[in-house]
Amino acid sequence: MQAQDAAFYGQLNQAKNAARAGDADRALSLSAPLAQAAGEKGLSVNLFRADLLRRKGALGDAEALYRQLIAQYANNTDAKAGLYFVLQQENKTQEARQVLATLPAAMRARFAPAGANVEPLRKEAAMAMSAGNAQQALSLLGRAMATQPDNIWPRLDAARILQKQGEDGQARALISQGTQKPGTSADNLYGAALFAADEKDWTWAQSLLARIPPSAKTAEMGDLDKRVRYRRQLAVAENYLRQGDSLAASNTLRILAQNPPTSPADVGVLAEDMMAAGDAQQAVQLVRASINGGLRGTVGEYGEHIAVLNQAGLFDEADALANNPALISASTPTEVADIRAGTAIVTADRLREEGNISAAYAKLKAEIDANPNNLDLLLAMGRVYGASGMYQDGQRIYTYVLARDPQNLAAREGEIGLALAQGDVARGQRLLAAIPPTRTPEYLLLAAQVAEAAGNHKQALALLRTAQWRRSDGGLTSAAPTMGSITDTPDIISGAQSAAPIVVADRTQQNISALADDIQNKIATWTQGGMSVRSRNGESGLSQLNEVGAPLTISGVPDDSSRLELTVTPTSLSAGGA
Repeated sequence: MQAQDAAFYGQLNQAKNAARAGDADRALSLSAPLAQAAGEKGLSVNLFRADLLRRKGALGDAEALYRQLIAQYANNTDAKAGLYFVLQQENKTQEARQVLATLPAAMRARFAPAGANVEPLRKEAAMAMSAGNAQQALSLLGRAMATQPDNIWPRLDAARILQKQGEDGQARALISQGTQKPGTSADNLYGAALFAADEKDWTWAQSLLARIPPSAKTAEMGDLDKRVRYRRQLAVAENYLRQGDSLAASNTLRILAQNPPTSPADVGVLAEDMMAAGDAQQAVQLVRASINGGLRGTVGEYGEHIAVLNQAGLFDEADALANNPALISASTPTEVADIRAGTAIVTADRLREEGNISAAYAKLKAEIDANPNNLDLLLAMGRVYGASGMYQDGQRIYTYVLARDPQNLAAREGEIGLALAQGDVARGQRLLAAIPPTRTPEYLLLAAQVAEAAGNHKQALALLRTAQWRRSDGGLTSAAPTMGSITDTPDIISGAQSAAPIVVADRTQQNISALADDIQNKIATWTQGGMSVRSRNGESGLSQLNEVGAPLTISGVPDDSSRLELTVTPTSLSAGGA
């Protein structure tokens, strides 16, 4: 199947290259055999062909093909936009306006008549951002907002730039200014709700959407409203996870999974949360059902799918999804780079845990050179430095990450790990005290590691018992669960593939068990017995001697800082009969 996909997209790329070279007829000829493909493949080919027909002046043929596509894919905005342009060129103004009214608000803004149109400024700003010049982009967007103060889209662009710069408060204020006036337009409320969704402020997003009159709501607004309501429910489960209540989170997530969302990105978030709650079997089934339902969109929208498959040890499935030709061809270079980074991190962590430090370093170095601003890649390199004893290099990475993201818990954990590895327990304790305490298994494990390094064995073991209970309600030394045994309840994901149980690598669980075993070995009370026999030949009752000893050692830990051993040796002596 993958080979067929590669051949399909290879021929489509040949047709696109011909179109770029100005040979529309050859491009149409090369793409003709592909036009009958089913689903997303056929749609992408026919959109390409319709655009070619429009550009070469075959407006009637282009209009017919666009209308055919809209009949098949009623909600496809690319087909509607293409038809709009064709109708404009054919001077069918009234029909063009009717088509324009069905397009998303952001697209309607781009197609606005010249004069009051700020789209050229938005495009210049986007180009400036691509070149890394955020200040120039903000300046251009400022001009756009001055030209059209009531246009939400330049505000949204500017707010997203400010968001990337860490200026969340300024970004929110900018969006709020565009929605405070009475009678704010539906488009403005929708654009503001998109920003609220970016911020994951689902309550704010829902309040904005609620202000849109039902008569003014478009299909896209309705879709966002459904997504926001769903994500508000999902936030309840995520709050349980933050509190360390995996059971309550799992129950909530299972209810949501009975009617999963249609957006691949939202399905991925649901599956990732299920994995975090310990419900690995259902998480993988949810991901597989989503994939089997047909891939659409970009590879970035399947990032959480890939992460779940990697967490479950299904590396081949994850790799196939990450390299799917259809998803890759629809993705931006940034999305592809981020997915490559995630795959590299999984591989490097596995190599590091196997002791192959040099290979882990090489894997990460190549990706960091191509994507130097990815903090997750840098954190993975910090773990490699720590494992190889290069503590100063690791600390430099964690310091840099925390300068960019002061709340990054992984960097804080990395710093604590480095401090403990160097025997600086006091620093580890100070760093732990700087982290807001939670009841999550991850935090409890970290606290147990610090307590154990300080010699507080019993405190560490108590923390580990709590972490284990929070994680799975199992025993401290229980074996890693299989996907078939994690839950006894029936499968709840319709359309999911059944598969043989797969052992899920739960790093937190494994680390809890390993540390607990180590501490129990240190503090356990044990006894050891033996026997010794000594015999000396001689005359019975005089020089003959038989000696039997049975030494018994009892060892225990009366406190965290010492071990007491007591050895007694009962001895039997016999010189024979007189």
